[in-house]
Amino acid sequence: MRFICFSSGAQRQYRDDIIRAMAMPAGCELTFRYRHKYLTRAVQDYLKAGKVSGTDEVLICYLDQSDRSRPVDFIPVRFATLIEAPVIGDFVVLRMRVQHFAVSENLEAFNSELQSRSAEIPKWPKEAEEKYARGAFWLEVDDYPKSVINSASISDWQKMVGHLLARKDFAATGPFYQIVGLHDLKSQTVVEMKEGEYSLQPGTEYEMLIDHFFSMSNLANSQLEVSVAGTALTFITGAKIQIDSPYNRHWLRFKTAEPIKNERVVITINKKESGQDPTVQFDLPINISGRLTKAILVGLAVGLLLAIPQIIPAWVNPSFASRGLFWLIGLTAFIAIFNFAVGIAASLNFRNPI
Repeated sequence: MRFICFSSGAQRQYRDDIIRAMAMPAGCELTFRYRHKYLTRAVQDYLKAGKVSGTDEVLICYLDQSDRSRPVDFIPVRFATLIEAPVIGDFVVLRMRVQHFAVSENLEAFNSELQSRSAEIPKWPKEAEEKYARGAFWLEVDDYPKSVINSASISDWQKMVGHLLARKDFAATGPFYQIVGLHDLKSQTVVEMKEGEYSLQPGTEYEMLIDHFFSMSNLANSQLEVSVAGTALTFITGAKIQIDSPYNRHWLRFKTAEPIKNERVVITINKKESGQDPTVQFDLPINISGRLTKAILVGLAVGLLLAIPQIIPAWVNPSFASRGLFWLIGLTAFIAIFNFAVGIAASLNFRNPI
């Protein structure tokens, strides 16, 4: 199934949903919430039947209803795939994984095509006193408008940010930003998010690239702050990013610890606008591989190197010959096991003697 989901500027939370959608790396999880009355009947039936699957596609769009004197307007933002959509009483929680950005070179054509896709597209009601558009904010379509394409281009991202910043809803929301990428600082190997998390190696330094972009007219004292939940990751650059120019790139570096077992941590992106409290934007789940298997293999190798100089003299010592073969085998096993244990302990950084 293909769906279109709208988020407007009616509340700060809805505007933040659009900013998050533009900021997240591909594969990150984004959540929308809708009451049943804002879903088409077909979508409601689809949810009741439990047909939601990971192959379902979503086109996320911003809905501009800031000016009652103008038609309701739409801007494509991002493509996503569904994870799940649990129905909770009178509302439904839509969990998605964002994919490429949704880009349209011709917004007028996009809006025209969108209107032709469904009769339930939000529109202004006849009652002049109504402040908000009426219609379905989550609807199903046979296909997406031809005037929208998917793109991972930074220049296309900047164009779409420009379209959004021109709207009244985003006049005072501060900068748009995006997680451009994450890579191993030494090897420059790019790390992609898979199944909603980054898988990182232990004892390794990484660099995360973050771009921000907004117009001079919206220039304000804004800040991004990055925090971490967990002990297996440490920042080696400042975790606060001051945004005081219309555009810039920021390099955030951190180092992973060397846990024995796999350990999960979460990097949280917080955004603070001038005169406002910080708000949580989104989380970046990280799984740091443990070194237990590697440590055991290294320990066994060290133990073997320690055991061989002890085993050979025992077998060639004439005074041990009379004790019999089984005694020598037992002594060999004891020497090997002891040295294997010493090697593994050393590899695991145990300092106390065994």
